[in-house]
Amino acid sequence: MAERSPVPTALHQAPTGKPAATSPVKRAVPLLGLLAAFAVGLNLRPAITSVAAILQELTATAGLAPADVVLLSSLPVAAFGLSAPLIPLLTRRLGTELVLLASMLLLAGSLGMRALVPGLLLLCTFTAGVAIMGGSILMPQYLKELRASPRAVGIATTTFGVGAAAGASLTRPVVAAAGGNLSAGLGIWTVLAIAAAVLVWVRAASAGGAVPVREPGGGLPAPAAAAARGAARVFGPEGRRTAALIGAVFGLQAILYFAVSSWLPTIQDEAGIDRGTAANMLAWFSAVGFISTLLTPMLMAHLRLLRLAAALIGACVAFGFGWLALGGAAGSFGAITLLGFSQSAAFGLSMALIVAKTANGAIAGKLSAVSQGFGYVAAALGSALIGGLRTWTGSWNASLALMSLLALAMGVVAVLAVGREAISGAEHGREE
Repeated sequence: MAERSPVPTALHQAPTGKPAATSPVKRAVPLLGLLAAFAVGLNLRPAITSVAAILQELTATAGLAPADVVLLSSLPVAAFGLSAPLIPLLTRRLGTELVLLASMLLLAGSLGMRALVPGLLLLCTFTAGVAIMGGSILMPQYLKELRASPRAVGIATTTFGVGAAAGASLTRPVVAAAGGNLSAGLGIWTVLAIAAAVLVWVRAASAGGAVPVREPGGGLPAPAAAAARGAARVFGPEGRRTAALIGAVFGLQAILYFAVSSWLPTIQDEAGIDRGTAANMLAWFSAVGFISTLLTPMLMAHLRLLRLAAALIGACVAFGFGWLALGGAAGSFGAITLLGFSQSAAFGLSMALIVAKTANGAIAGKLSAVSQGFGYVAAALGSALIGGLRTWTGSWNASLALMSLLALAMGVVAVLAVGREAISGAEHGREE
C-alpha cells in the first residue's frame, strides 16, 4: 500500500465530528516543505562549479600537482558514492527532515572551513560532497512524502541547475570584487547553505518535528515500519531489474554531467578561450537546461513521448560531445548549448524515474540511495578516467569520444527504464 504522506491535511476532524479549520501556520506547511526542497536543491551544485570556475587560479595558488587537480575535481563525486549507504540508515533512525537539516549544516561548515583554511581544501571538499549526497538522495523521498506534483518535481530538479549556474557565473565576480581573494569566491556559498538549513528547520518545526515517533519497544510506528519493510524488498525479482536500469541511467548521466562540470573550463582554456568566458560557458551549460529539467518530469504520464525523449536525449548528448571535439572555439557555444539542454533533460529524467517508479517515500529513498550511490561512484571514476585520458593522450579528443559512446548507451538504457512498472514493495505476492 502507498505510504501516507506526513503533510497535514487542510482540515482535521474535531471531536464533535465537525471539521475544524487549521491555523495559517499549519496550512502553510506543504508550501514550506516545497520551499525547503527548492532551497536544498540550490545547494547541491555550487560547491563543485565554484571550484571549476577558478580551478586554474586555485592550482597556481595552492601549488597543486596534476594528480591533485584530478583528485580535487573527482573528490566530491567520490564522496557521493561512498556516503550513499549511510543516508538511508540515518533517515530510518532520525527522519527525513532531520537528516536534510544535518546535511545542510555540514555543507555550510565544510564550505566555510574550506574558504578559511586553505590546507583543508581537499578534506572539506570531500565532506561537502558527503553533505551534498544527503540532500541529493533525500530529495526524491522528501518530494514523495510531500506528494509533490510533477510540476513541483520539475521545479525542484531545476534548482540543481540554477545552483550550478550560480556557482559557475558568480564565483569569479565575487573573487574580483574581493580584490582577487579566492577564499571569498569559495566561502560565499556558505550563506546559501545556512539559508536552506533554516528553511528545513522551520518546516520541520511547523509540522510538529522531524524525528519519527517510536513505538514503546523502540521500533518505528506501524505505517513507517510497513513502508520500511516494503523498501527492504526493492531488490525482489522485478524490483532488482528496475533498480538496475534506473541506477544505470543515473550513473551514465552523472559521469557525463560531472565530467563537463569539472573539466569544461579547462577544455575551453586549452582551446584558446579566456578564463572568464570559459567560466561563463560553464554557467550557460547549467542555465540553458532549466527548461528541459523542468519539462522532462511532466512527461511521466505520457510513456510514448517519454521513450522518444529518452532516445533523443542520448543522441543529442552524443552529438554535442562530437561537436565540442570537432568544432573548435568557433563551435563551442553551440555545442555547449546542446549539451546543457540535453544533459539537464537526462538528469531530470533520472530523478523523475526514481519518484515515478516507486510506490511510497520509503521505497523512493531506498531506490534513490542505491541509484545515486552507484551513479556517483561511477561518476567519480569516470571523471578521473576522462581527466587521465587527457593527460595520457595530450588531447581531449579521446575523452570526448568516450563520452559520446556513454551518451548513446544512456539513451538505450533510459528507454528500457521508462517501460518498467513501479516498484510496489509487495513483490512476493502480498501487500503491507
